[in-house]
Amino acid sequence: MTFSRPFFLLIAAVFLSFGPHSSFGDITEEGSFSAEDSERFAKDLSSSLSRAWKKWQDTAVIENVEVESSRGSLPPGGVKGPWLNAVEEVRRLDDGTRSRHYYECLIVAAKAIDEAMRTWQKGYSHANIPFPQGASCLYTLTPCRNVPVTVATGKASGDASMSEKALYNSMRYNSTCDSVSALSLFRAVSRTVSEVFEEWESFCCIEDIQASGGVAPQPSPMGTGPGPVRAAKGKGGKFKGAYITEEGLYRAMMVELGKR
Repeated sequence: MTFSRPFFLLIAAVFLSFGPHSSFGDITEEGSFSAEDSERFAKDLSSSLSRAWKKWQDTAVIENVEVESSRGSLPPGGVKGPWLNAVEEVRRLDDGTRSRHYYECLIVAAKAIDEAMRTWQKGYSHANIPFPQGASCLYTLTPCRNVPVTVATGKASGDASMSEKALYNSMRYNSTCDSVSALSLFRAVSRTVSEVFEEWESFCCIEDIQASGGVAPQPSPMGTGPGPVRAAKGKGGKFKGAYITEEGLYRAMMVELGKR
């Protein structure tokens, strides 16, 4: 018995329609995210990142500040303390109620943010942190604290790592989640995190750097003081004020998802 070519094509079509990635002939994309999945993803990532951010911000310490006259300079590497660790918070969500694919994408997104913030933290510097007392001293700088300045008034060699493009590329490169809906979700997460990070920089302040020491002029008639201090040191500063919050992240992420 012989079969025509159209017959074989019909059999192939029927077989494919019941393939492993389909349901009763309706072809679906492997690893896709439904609207409900995306909403849960936004909630999970927002809660994990906000918890990790608070831990990081509360434990970060600003050290190695060099004070010359009334100006303090923070060199790259001066932000000490643990790195941001959103992945650790995401791992706490692994209770068996999320699919392997969903959980993998969540880890990938959190890891991209952690690595970007590590790069930012290593490269952050500030060239003009005010210490008014340093302009007029005798012998040395008596202990004093800086005038608060926003994080945004400094700069980081790793600023680009927190851009939407860099975050998205990191997520896409390190993930097997390549469905259209997963990539759209990564894009929304990247844009949200980048924008919220910029807001944080604008509202969070560098405070409580304690400076002292160095050398200042002696008083007359033996010297020319009071005058500006040289080579004083500052330490113990903190990031204070605004945090990146779960509510703010989630709301902004849902707005982005609504555009897609």
